[in-house]
Amino acid sequence: MENDIELYCQPAYSYLKSNVEYVEVLIRKYNGINGVDKILKYVGDNHKEFDFDMAVLRKTISTLDDYGDIGVPVGVNLCAKTPEIEGLADEIIQTVYFESEYNHEIIIEVNEETDFENKVVEDNLRRLKRAGIKLALDDFGAKNATLGLLMKYKMDIIKVDKILTEDETKEKENSSSVLLRTIGFMIRGLNIKHIVEGIETDRQLENAISAGMDVVQGYLYEKPKQFQMYLEENFRVYEKAN
Repeated sequence: MENDIELYCQPAYSYLKSNVEYVEVLIRKYNGINGVDKILKYVGDNHKEFDFDMAVLRKTISTLDDYGDIGVPVGVNLCAKTPEIEGLADEIIQTVYFESEYNHEIIIEVNEETDFENKVVEDNLRRLKRAGIKLALDDFGAKNATLGLLMKYKMDIIKVDKILTEDETKEKENSSSVLLRTIGFMIRGLNIKHIVEGIETDRQLENAISAGMDVVQGYLYEKPKQFQMYLEENFRVYEKAN
């Protein structure tokens, strides 16, 4: 199954430091199916969230192993239902720490639609944190994430949803800017790292920077590209000892 996965990625850049801070892995082909929406529908309809997410994680790590330690955190998403699977944390820990030749910094991205009140979810996320695996909360601000959620699970990174940077109308932009500044103030106080998603225009970038956020991800900087191609362009292939 791993060979039938096509990974893409999109980096997140620090505007102030002018360097890559994070690389998010994306999926474009799985089990003969092309396209994100079709893949996720297939996975959901067939209740294959766990198998799908673990296959993507293993493919990510096996691809990274050809390049040694790239020195940049790599984010891998979980479907909203996957953290409800008992034993998930053990599988991830085994894969990250024992099925790789290197100590890659893998960040597990948790979807905001995850049922965080579920006891199995709570156990899995806490076990991951205790094992030293960092967590990112994806799409923050789009639906129901709260300050309490960030503190309860000690999230390491929040990925601010693009809905807060969209500038369709002046009124909407003003409201979004207030929320963005509030979130920026909050995460600085909690010492949580951030990534602002969906930055496609100079105006959106200005809104993020004015809110005190400089790590951004979006088409303004780079469109998604094949994961292996991105690694080839930016990192040398590690020459393994015989």
